[in-house]
Amino acid sequence: MKRIVIKIGTATLCPDDGLDIIFLDDIARQVKYLKEIGISTVIVTSGAIGLGMSMLRDINKNLNLIQKQALAAVGQGKLINYYSTVFERYGLMVAQILLTREDLANRKRFLNARNTLEELIKLGIIPVINENDTVATEEIKLGDNDQLSALVSTLIDSDLLTILSNVNGLYDKDPHLYKDAKLIKEIRSFDEIPKDIGGPSEKGSGGMITKILAVEIAARSNIKTIIASGREKDVLIKIINGESVGTLFDIGGERLSKRKVWIAYGVTPKGKIYIDQGAYEALAFRNKSLLSQGVKEIDGNFSSGDAVSIISPGGKEFARGIVYYPSDELEELKGKKGYHEVVHRDNLVLLY
Repeated sequence: MKRIVIKIGTATLCPDDGLDIIFLDDIARQVKYLKEIGISTVIVTSGAIGLGMSMLRDINKNLNLIQKQALAAVGQGKLINYYSTVFERYGLMVAQILLTREDLANRKRFLNARNTLEELIKLGIIPVINENDTVATEEIKLGDNDQLSALVSTLIDSDLLTILSNVNGLYDKDPHLYKDAKLIKEIRSFDEIPKDIGGPSEKGSGGMITKILAVEIAARSNIKTIIASGREKDVLIKIINGESVGTLFDIGGERLSKRKVWIAYGVTPKGKIYIDQGAYEALAFRNKSLLSQGVKEIDGNFSSGDAVSIISPGGKEFARGIVYYPSDELEELKGKKGYHEVVHRDNLVLLY
């Protein structure tokens, strides 16, 4: 193992009033150990808004978007200062990187982010990445950094994504509601994931649902994911040494190129294309392109080169792709025979 991405959520980093320095110091100690045995580490951290709230004690906790953005601006500087100060104790240098979905949706910026991360890793510096909450709107947010951590994992060809949470892993049912819930130690298929998996934590904006989406993104690049409690002693060292900690998601399958991962998960779809049964079978089972004659309905306004969701006859999104025609032209072409290629197969990704 050469590279690991560690995601730390708000509820884990700031469990009470302010950042838990003892916890962060313990993470730095373990990251130092990983570096000594030749493993590069990238950290995806939440906590800017939570830290901002602890600094402005009188603010109402029922926040609107603008208030959250303001709190992120207050808390982010303090957050990276904590990381820098604590990691320096162990001779580690950190670098701050702030991203939004738009940074990943733009192909050029996506590649620039990868190049920057690669250079920092080569220099032995620990990238500390956070979503840029100060400018991120609801439309471009990624979900408490779970998705961001998975996209970063694919970006740098990580060997493992480790999501440190305030729960021990994935349970067979929501442990907050059922006392008899049992921890699942290993998942090898998405069919094994229970439906009742719980919502967001009180402090975070994610929850198990967004973590499972992160697992899916990582799995499309054949990257294993572990969800574990950040509070377990030596959790990172145990994971690297092969001990059973939390829930391991080892879901194999066809490895997607970085570009196809970007199409499926890095870009926000601008519209929906509803297709007929023949087109669905051609795309889902025969690796064909989507032609105009298979298009039934269109929803949304999009341009040529935008990402779109492709909807099956049963009403489920089963694929995403980059569309050749803008929505107004496609409205005229839908259902018409002839070789009008709407989404080429090289620009189309089937979802789980």
